[in-house]
Amino acid sequence: MRVVPIKKVLKNYLGKNKVEKYLKGIEVIFSNKLTANTMDMYQYALSEFAEGETEKAINAIVFILDFDREHKLTLHLCKTMLFGLTQYVMERKDDFANLKKKYENDLDSATSKLKKKAKDIEKILQEKEKALEEEEKIVFDNRSNFIFNLFKKKKYKNNINEIKNQLSTSKQEYDKYKDECDKVEDMIQKEEYLKVIGLIVEICIFPVRFEQELAKTQWK
Repeated sequence: MRVVPIKKVLKNYLGKNKVEKYLKGIEVIFSNKLTANTMDMYQYALSEFAEGETEKAINAIVFILDFDREHKLTLHLCKTMLFGLTQYVMERKDDFANLKKKYENDLDSATSKLKKKAKDIEKILQEKEKALEEEEKIVFDNRSNFIFNLFKKKKYKNNINEIKNQLSTSKQEYDKYKDECDKVEDMIQKEEYLKVIGLIVEICIFPVRFEQELAKTQWK
């Protein structure tokens, strides 16, 4: 049986759009390093994982294991990542379940809507901040104007307080949508990482199913 290429399996299971971020870049990083070897690439994967750059770590892992399927350190790193991600998801399973229920499992659509709402509010914030700056400038520029202070200053001060209250309300709304969007994106991301790493480990340890699929589909 020929070795099942991890790249092909991931493309088949994730689809072209989602898989691309896990399959690019590593060749460029090491293409000009004539002394680069599997250990160099493993150290790179380990470093990226330690820095929280999971996608880059996975990218390197795929490259390494498609080159050397028996590289034990890389496979051990995969198992470590799989354990950590599983624990992370399990600790938040109730929160994740509630989010899925809330958005009827249409998480990509939910993310788009939340981002749009946050962006709309951000635009309002910018407009309000500009208006506040203009009102405060008028008060400052006329600070020595007796007529202004006597007849107009109170009105501008009231406007400034109203704008500040509106800004405070809008910021709270923005934070609410941004936090919700971050939670949904975190769930999507971590579950996808878990799926990808799980597939890589399964391909390496239990390749038979994928070998059979390879034979049936004639992957190249």
